[in-house]
Amino acid sequence: MCGAVAAVRPARHGGAGRMIPITADYFDAAPVPDGVLVRMAANVEDTLAHQITGLIGFLQAPAVTRAQARLHRRVFPDAYRSRAAARDFRGRHAADLHDTAAAERVLARCRERSPFVLDRSELQDWLSTVGLLRLLDEPRRGGRRSVSGAWYGHIQDSLVLAADPGLATGWDRL
Repeated sequence: MCGAVAAVRPARHGGAGRMIPITADYFDAAPVPDGVLVRMAANVEDTLAHQITGLIGFLQAPAVTRAQARLHRRVFPDAYRSRAAARDFRGRHAADLHDTAAAERVLARCRERSPFVLDRSELQDWLSTVGLLRLLDEPRRGGRRSVSGAWYGHIQDSLVLAADPGLATGWDRL
């Protein structure tokens, strides 16, 4: 745990007022004049760095087994309905699809420790890298969303809303 605090669990959640530990896991993004300010707990940085290292390995490795090939197809679905056109597209863009440069830049930032400010190009690196992590983590059809998948969604949402706070309008009408 990155630093625990005690909290009282409400009786309606089975706690009957007993103390439970809560970790200080957080990822925050806020708009600043020159980009997006990012703050996250050290354990979130470490976990994200570990996941990005796995993503880089995935992007660099060829799909050898059937399971790996299925995962590659899920992350990089056919761009065309025609199998021939989809295969041609993959052939032309294979290097771009498996480029690890953005993920490596995000990994370097995670290792620097927050807080730090992302400029627009770095923000794009983060959104595409976390998007790929979400695709790798997504359950098969009908499966339950994982905790890491929820975190990736939170990171993407936080970054997008910090980059363009105007997207968060209309909440008062819900």
